[in-house]
Amino acid sequence: MTFNNDCKVLKLRAAPGGNMTMTRDTSLSIKSAEKIIKSRAFKKLSPLERSLLLKGHWRGNYCYNSHKTPFLWGQTLTFPCPCPRKAMTEPELKRIRQHLENIVGERNPFTQPKHLENTAQYISGQFEAMGLKVTREMVEYEGTQSQNILAQIPGDSDDLFVLAAHYDSVPNTPGADDNASAVAALLEVAHTLSQTSHQKSLIISAFTLEEYGFIGAKHFIDHDPERKKRISGMISLEMVGFKNPQPNSQSYPPYVDPSQYPDTGDFIAVVGNEPSAGLAQALAQKMALSTPALKVETLVVPGQGENFSEVRLSDHSPFWDAGIPAVMITDTAFFRNPNYHQPSDTLETLDLEFIRDNALAVTAFLKQFLNNTG
Repeated sequence: MTFNNDCKVLKLRAAPGGNMTMTRDTSLSIKSAEKIIKSRAFKKLSPLERSLLLKGHWRGNYCYNSHKTPFLWGQTLTFPCPCPRKAMTEPELKRIRQHLENIVGERNPFTQPKHLENTAQYISGQFEAMGLKVTREMVEYEGTQSQNILAQIPGDSDDLFVLAAHYDSVPNTPGADDNASAVAALLEVAHTLSQTSHQKSLIISAFTLEEYGFIGAKHFIDHDPERKKRISGMISLEMVGFKNPQPNSQSYPPYVDPSQYPDTGDFIAVVGNEPSAGLAQALAQKMALSTPALKVETLVVPGQGENFSEVRLSDHSPFWDAGIPAVMITDTAFFRNPNYHQPSDTLETLDLEFIRDNALAVTAFLKQFLNNTG
């Protein structure tokens, strides 16, 4: 069976009676429609069945190319799909490098607004190429304008889950690990999940102005009160590209017992607060199980995390403050990476396989989590 995200013709959905109903996407081309109408199978249908086939609408992504497919009331019909076959893809190193080559470089609203905007355009273009609906939210800050780039993968329920990474940088750094690595992972997760259907809706968010106090994330939370009510949780991808396997390469905040964690900087950390503990633990467990090459450590801080400043340095913290469960996935930034906020934070310092493994692990979790209705 082939999964084809480019297919705009034959789709399946469960009918109210439990049977499978084959319908078409609203963007079915005239040429494709003519092929179906001229087929022998179509001519055998009743007028009602023809109408249901040609007028139905479906948001799914499965294309059963030239396969026999269950139709209304248990009938089996074969329609040739004019769309090319394309297997479901997973995060891969070639695309990750392409993302990084387009994103790495100073991305700052004051010192390099042009590359900040170019990066926003690149992210938006990637989402659109996946067939996702893209929304831009204008964010104003001290005389500057930049944008949150949002793509939504709709689900069958009203619940919204947010996967986010910020795309801006501080001045005087190319910002490869902080945070081009996470944006590359974000795009790879989106690339895979855009080809699947889910119960819960997912908003994939590239936030601006994280480096100025999470301005983009705060705007996202406050901009749409109705949307805010629907958000059930959030994951922030924050620096996911730097590893150091040498002993004593990893340090920790003073409130963390280092004897409970590795002294080598070759793991990914999942960080939550008490209200987010369940999400953090489920995420870490699935990441580790799905991607054995990835070492995963978990830290859950007491309360809302308000007294632990080092673990609040990403876009998850406004969600904590809003009472929304949220976790940060991070390579621990300056507790490991000497290039943090430096001109030396370059593409050459990144471990692309580490980025890929993080993208694979997050994808595996979301595939399961977004379909968990319990």
